Amino acid sequence: MTAEHLCLLAAQLTAADHAWHDGVCQLAWSMDIFHIRRAHLHHRITVWQLALTAAQHMMENIYLTSDALEGLGHPLWAVGRHDEARTAWREALELFEIQQRSADAERVREHLASITA
Repeated sequence: MTAEHLCLLAAQLTAADHAWHDGVCQLAWSMDIFHIRRAHLHHRITVWQLALTAAQHMMENIYLTSDALEGLGHPLWAVGRHDEARTAWREALELFEIQQRSADAERVREHLASITA
């Protein structure tokens, strides 16, 4: 899987370079579990940052933007970038609430509560 992982990272960068925003976001989701299981925190940050940028280019797609913000918060927190993680989760929470995605909003509220407790 390691060789394929490098190919997926390259594919996401290529998608970002060509402004294939949907592909950038889909690849972030596709690699997330692999990054979690292998503790590839810095790769996880990079792919979610790329996904966030891509989602923001699709102005009407706050669904992907909110998911990317939530996804980005976890590895930021894990590497000690706590202020950035809080900011990402707060922004995700706001977008989840706008979309009335109550289960997602509640999950982010729990993240925020657990780090401020």
